[in-house]
Amino acid sequence: GKQWYQRRVRGLFKANFDDTVHSHKSPGVEISEHIYNLKEGNVKLRLAIVDSVGYGDQINKENSFKPLVDYIDEQFENYLQEELKIKRDLVTFHDSRIHVCLYY
Repeated sequence: GKQWYQRRVRGLFKANFDDTVHSHKSPGVEISEHIYNLKEGNVKLRLAIVDSVGYGDQINKENSFKPLVDYIDEQFENYLQEELKIKRDLVTFHDSRIHVCLYY
């Protein structure tokens, strides 16, 4: 699960990641973002790991995807608004769009 990607990235960047254990008794889905600024040699990476605590833990899973979709849409909208500005600064703007989703 979570340890898989931690081992892979740790092997590349020798980084330690938050191993917080979350309760599976949450009444809903909570989104938490962890930012890591990694560097190895000349390679720099700003890695954001977004955890969806409680996803799939409810008996009625009908709307458990909604907080995730809302979060992804919000990140895309933030980027789009910066890109649409007449005087945009995409060099220093933090691109918080989701690029990969892992479900396990």
